[in-house]
Amino acid sequence: MMELRCKPLLETHDAVTASRHLSGYLWPHSVAMQQPATRLAFRHRLASLGRISIHALAYGAPVTIAARPNDAYLFLVLTSGMGYVEQDGVNAAVRAIGACPLNPSGEAVMRFSPDEMNLTLRIPGELLRHWLRRETGTAVVEPLRFEPPTSGQQDVAGLRQYLEFLCAEVNRDSPALQQPALLRQFENTLLGLVLSSFPHNYSGVMQGDSGVPPYVAAAERFMRQNATRNLSLADVAAAAGVSERSLQAGFRQYRDCTPMSFLREQRLDAARQRLERAARSGESVTDIALGCGFNHLGKFAQLYRARFGETPSETRRRTAG
Repeated sequence: MMELRCKPLLETHDAVTASRHLSGYLWPHSVAMQQPATRLAFRHRLASLGRISIHALAYGAPVTIAARPNDAYLFLVLTSGMGYVEQDGVNAAVRAIGACPLNPSGEAVMRFSPDEMNLTLRIPGELLRHWLRRETGTAVVEPLRFEPPTSGQQDVAGLRQYLEFLCAEVNRDSPALQQPALLRQFENTLLGLVLSSFPHNYSGVMQGDSGVPPYVAAAERFMRQNATRNLSLADVAAAAGVSERSLQAGFRQYRDCTPMSFLREQRLDAARQRLERAARSGESVTDIALGCGFNHLGKFAQLYRARFGETPSETRRRTAG
């Protein structure tokens, strides 16, 4: 079954206590009783898989939740009962076989039946964007945005099956969950299933959009292979076999970014990979920045933090242990 049986982090009858507690794990939110005479029976269990967290939630009463997003995406997978979700002017009814994505774009209001229970996935936006960049070679310049379900019945059978497997591993305290390499594998598979189960504005790229001109694909391939070189727009255009103007127009039309912003994304990815290995290699932040084509260290730190939510030094320290 798709359930967590670990010890609850919190069980409470108080709505304020429940909302304060869960706001620290998901999005800041409030919990209001739909029927004041009813009694809340809130329960929260948690499983962490690397940087992704799975939250088993039950309220035991009809509640209304108003949530304000941060950078994380939430994915609501119901295991029983009924829910109604409203975000960005779209309403969706979610049943026990359904699921619903929540974008970090605007306030979300959720109304749950008393028998509703769910698994909520919390995935940092950076993880989803990094997966897209790595697997598709596309610069994620436009914010990733999942389409709201019109019926709440997204085809998430594969995702549900994998969640059942993960819950079973957590419930039996599997040794695999203590191995960093396997945890990264679990995390990567879960990211891929989420991005393939819920339609979004990069779905076409994942499916291999054949409408992209060969010269755009050639330019992307050239920049990925030569990201650390001192490339100019003229270099990239020559490798793609088109004029600079045509190259810029193609990237605007098909990738919604400039060629140079795509190149910068590749360099930042390369820098992050080297920073995560820096404790073993002995490289300094300065060595890595210069080696990845960033000659202005202050600008590099600014771009890196805007992209990954932490400074280069913080990445190096975090992965040192």
